[in-house]
Amino acid sequence: MNTIDLHIHTIASGHGINTFNEIIDSAVKKGMEAIAITDHGPRAIDGPGEPYFYVLCQRVPEKINSIRVFKGIEANILDTKGNTDIPSGLIPYFDLVLAYMHPITNYRNKGIKKNTKALLNAFDKYPAIDILAHPVTSWYPVNIKQVVKEACTREIALELNESTFKYRKLDKRDVDTFIEQTIINNGRFVLSSDAHLATEIGTDEKIREIIDEYHIPEKHILNKNLTDVLSFINRRKKIKQGKQ
Repeated sequence: MNTIDLHIHTIASGHGINTFNEIIDSAVKKGMEAIAITDHGPRAIDGPGEPYFYVLCQRVPEKINSIRVFKGIEANILDTKGNTDIPSGLIPYFDLVLAYMHPITNYRNKGIKKNTKALLNAFDKYPAIDILAHPVTSWYPVNIKQVVKEACTREIALELNESTFKYRKLDKRDVDTFIEQTIINNGRFVLSSDAHLATEIGTDEKIREIIDEYHIPEKHILNKNLTDVLSFINRRKKIKQGKQ
């Protein structure tokens, strides 16, 4: 089990099943070290409004029952210009900003070239993006090699997403390229459940299979320990706060 899960949804995401408190209770029972609450941004069809994220960032304590709680968002990339729904006033306060295109917004597949442009433009507009969520999906084909290289150049972590590998049919060639290019470009993977119900927190069966299949070195896994995660978040916070 992954005890540092950095991609979790509550009922606030609309299609999440459990409340914040139920997520915390489950994390305690599972012996988690840290979790990140990363509900979908406000432009998701069933997502929470901006005030939700103000409460999350400003009123949720750093620790609850010995578990480190990171405040985050899974932002939606909304168009080929790279616009997102990250609440701009909260950028300095988020611990983690995940981002990608999602079918739960008005963004529809525009083909490899335009989808790639959307991601690269988002990187340019939002240095606050910390993690590229599920970089390989069946919804939005992109130039994986180009996207991964650019993400690694900016020290954006790349997600190995349990839910994507478990529930989606992926092109193995894209997965091969994704893994290979992340390692070649000295990138870091984040292992995440993308949990939408409390029982999924920390699940990592499929991504462990990927790690074994591709012989991914431990040095390329960001959330192997809490020290590395905190170091990453602190470095990225400086970017969010305009100190780098």
